[in-house]
Amino acid sequence: MATPTSQPASTTTMSRSLAAALTVLMLLRTHPAAAFKLGIPKTAHRSASRGSVTIENVIWAVAVIGIAAIVVVGITTYVTNKTAQIADI
Repeated sequence: MATPTSQPASTTTMSRSLAAALTVLMLLRTHPAAAFKLGIPKTAHRSASRGSVTIENVIWAVAVIGIAAIVVVGITTYVTNKTAQIADI
């Protein structure tokens, strides 16, 4: 009779297969030479500079949003001042 804490054999096999697959993926990610030996084309690897390109895009997006916010504040201030001048006349 099985104890409540034991897992069925199929679940254990699936867990081991998943662990093995993840180990191979981590090996291929950290050691490109291993991928070469397995015959995986170089184009299948991600570029090491890919993360820096994403960070650069985020920095540019934040800069553009900041500049747009400054322009909106400037236009709003100008319009508010002109409205106050017109109201005084």
